[in-house]
Amino acid sequence: MSTMDDLRGTLDRHAAELTDHDVHVRPVAVRERIRVVRRRRRTAVGAVAASVVAAMAVTLTLPLAGDRKAPVADRTLAGHEAPRTMSSLGYTFTFAEGREGEGRVRLRLAPSDGPRLVSWATSGPDDEVTLRGVDEGPRTVTTEDFGDFVRVPPRRAGTVSVTGEGAVALAVYDLSGAAPGDTSDGITFRDDVAGQRLLADAIGEPGEADLGFDLSTDGGALPISYLCSGGPGDAWLHISVNGGGAVSGSGCDDPLFDPAGNGGITTYPDAEEARALRVRMWVTHGQHGDVVEDPDLRIAVAAYAPAPSAGRLAGWPVPLTREYGGHLWRLVDTKAGAPGTRELTVRGVDGQETLVEMSFARTGRAVVRTLEDGRPGESTFSAGGSGSTEAVIPATGGTAGLRAGGDGLRPDLELGLATYVRAD
Repeated sequence: MSTMDDLRGTLDRHAAELTDHDVHVRPVAVRERIRVVRRRRRTAVGAVAASVVAAMAVTLTLPLAGDRKAPVADRTLAGHEAPRTMSSLGYTFTFAEGREGEGRVRLRLAPSDGPRLVSWATSGPDDEVTLRGVDEGPRTVTTEDFGDFVRVPPRRAGTVSVTGEGAVALAVYDLSGAAPGDTSDGITFRDDVAGQRLLADAIGEPGEADLGFDLSTDGGALPISYLCSGGPGDAWLHISVNGGGAVSGSGCDDPLFDPAGNGGITTYPDAEEARALRVRMWVTHGQHGDVVEDPDLRIAVAAYAPAPSAGRLAGWPVPLTREYGGHLWRLVDTKAGAPGTRELTVRGVDGQETLVEMSFARTGRAVVRTLEDGRPGESTFSAGGSGSTEAVIPATGGTAGLRAGGDGLRPDLELGLATYVRAD
């Protein structure tokens, strides 16, 4: 189980009016041949089983992640030995701290420059516990002791708690070890991101505000990931492909960790153009100002080969594998609504946590919102185009979906759902 990373990017120009009221979106203008892959906030759905216990809460406040490593003996929690290390999408995390208590344990986490993992265990005979991750509602989890984790994104503060029978425990893991890809001064572009293969990248030195690279492809989709961090308040980010504008927008406060795992854009050069591509990224003071000179600025950009896909739903690609919450997921099914269908739902895979990618297109003036077990969910999307969001159905069961309503619903409205289960 895991938390959801911050959403990044916007929809393409044809969906410019779409607003996700539940996420932060960088205001980026995107040319019509570009599609943006958005960072989405996770929506957890499904029944949550209440645990009736005589709860004695234990609270721990953790400081910024550092080099502290607890003794091996400290890894024995709730009658189980927590692993020394855990892995997430090629990154290694090392045990940093743990706490246990009777019935309930709660950890308050201070912000950290890097991500963290939090795992759990219980001494009770029943593996079912109630878990609440950072910025999440409570959910029932049934994994083995220290067999899973929630992921806490960089810079995120909050509380993780677990409730169950008998002694329960939480263990925190800090990022450590070698990075799985091309790395420079703490910035890494992974070699593989859910089937996307790294083709070329450029990682700027501190203060470098203009960089780029050349590459050649056969044409078609070209995913581009990028990072801009530490820039001044008026920083304006630009990315071009062969001199044509791809991205132009304000803001330069991304975390340095794993830019390729946090979204990007996809451009579509034709075969002739793709034989010689120049990707450039630069930062200016305001949209039309001079190139930034700031020793704290960090920028980076990379191009990837697209991941294998099973086609499209409501205009959005359906990759065979996806990354979500620090895990890899594999596609198991798709469901498309007939044109004009106002509601579409899917049930979770029996006994397995299920990720549902929910897409919609041609909404007209209608409003689309998520559904959780048939009830209105947390996310609402205003009228004006197309979009995509996600939900997780716990292993204990439930449904997720979309519902369109309001006046002006287009008869060719499209809704689509793709379901995934854990592959790691």
